[in-house]
Amino acid sequence: GILYSIISLLSNTYIGFFIAMLFIAFMDATKRMFKFNFNTLPEYMSSLFNNEQQATTALNG
Repeated sequence: GILYSIISLLSNTYIGFFIAMLFIAFMDATKRMFKFNFNTLPEYMSSLFNNEQQATTALNG
């Protein structure tokens, strides 16, 4: 069934990690949205994109 499919997916390390990262990113984005109260979606998206770029740069050195 569906539950078995989800469990088998999560048992795959890479897919489980990917889903966890997506979930964490979604929750973080939701918290940011409520915290900063962006007026428009494009403004929020551009800010999110800029934050991602900065994080990537920091990781890559």
